[in-house]
Formats: sequence, structure tokens, C-alpha cells
Amino acid sequence: MKMYGASQIYSMRYELNIFCHNHTYTSGMKYYIAFFIVLLASCHSGDKSAKPPVVDHSHDVSQIVFGWYCGECHRPYSNGYKLTPFGLYVDDTDSFYTEGKHFKHFASTPLDSDNFILAKGLFADVNPYLLSPANEVHECPECNDGTGLYLEIKTPVRTYSYKTSNQDIYKYPDSLKSFLIKVNRVIRQIDRSEVGSRVN
Repeated sequence: MKMYGASQIYSMRYELNIFCHNHTYTSGMKYYIAFFIVLLASCHSGDKSAKPPVVDHSHDVSQIVFGWYCGECHRPYSNGYKLTPFGLYVDDTDSFYTEGKHFKHFASTPLDSDNFILAKGLFADVNPYLLSPANEVHECPECNDGTGLYLEIKTPVRTYSYKTSNQDIYKYPDSLKSFLIKVNRVIRQIDRSEVGSRVN
């Protein structure tokens, strides 16, 4: 079926109005003319040539890894978490340093729903500043005998990572500082809610 543009439909309506003004016709003719106008309008609205809007999924966050680590404590210590849209998993194996300063050995069973609820709000708090390679931070907190804060944000395009000292987070721009503060708060809340509890 041929498709008509809005200007063409407007022109047809104008010509029909002129025709109706200059001619006398029955109520039945009025009905068919009105039907014809509605049909043209429906053809226009159903134009298949219009392309759907393109949705950019490059910044969709699929996973957030976060945790604390300490290389200068009485023994190397680390405690990390992997947050997905479906659950929260803990890595309490203290293998952060043996794995090149990454959390990799997460439990196959998620923590309970209470812990997941504490953490899942981080997805909504990810802001554009965190998804720029130019803003990544890779410092050495243990070099100054400090506790490290680890953050990793995964998207379809790439993974963005941040390693800094808990003592230094206040020196960063607000977009990063506010998120790191929230991560620290979540870790403390999970620690207080018995991290070891698992879903059976």
C-alpha cells in the first residue's frame, strides 16, 4: 500500500473541503469521504520506513567488584565481593595478592538476600565519571602502610578499575569520592550482617 506523508494528507483534506463546499451530496457520501480521510491518516501512521531509535548499551553495568585489601598488615588480608544483577558473591580466600591484585575466587553460592539488598543499590549510583578510562585510579596504598579499596566496574565495552587508599578517597572529585564512600559503607554493613551466611 502506498504511504502518504503528512503534507500530502493535509493537501487532500484541503481539496476535499473545497469539493464539499462547492457540491451537494448525501449523508452517505459524507461517511465515505470521512472514512477515506481516516484511512489515509492510518497509512501515514503505519509507515514502516521509520527507523527505531538506537539504544546505547555501552554503559550498561553488568558487574561490580569491590573490597578491601592490606599487604602490610600482620598478614596479607583481602575481602572482596562480586555484585551482579542476580546476587552478591564473596571472595574471602585472601588470594588478592597471589592473583595479581585482583579478586577472582568468588564463592559459587551467593550471600543471602539481606546482603544482596545492601549492595545492589550501587548499580544505580554508578555515574558517567566512573565510566571513563581517563579517570581510573591505580595507586599503591600498601606502599604507605594503608588499607586499599578496590573497585571494578564491568560494562559491555570494557572494565574500569580503581585501586586507592581508604585514607585518600576524600582527595578525589565528588563523582568518584561519593561512590567510594558508598562502597565503604556497603562493605561495613555487610561485615556487620554476618558475611559468612549463605543461601542454602
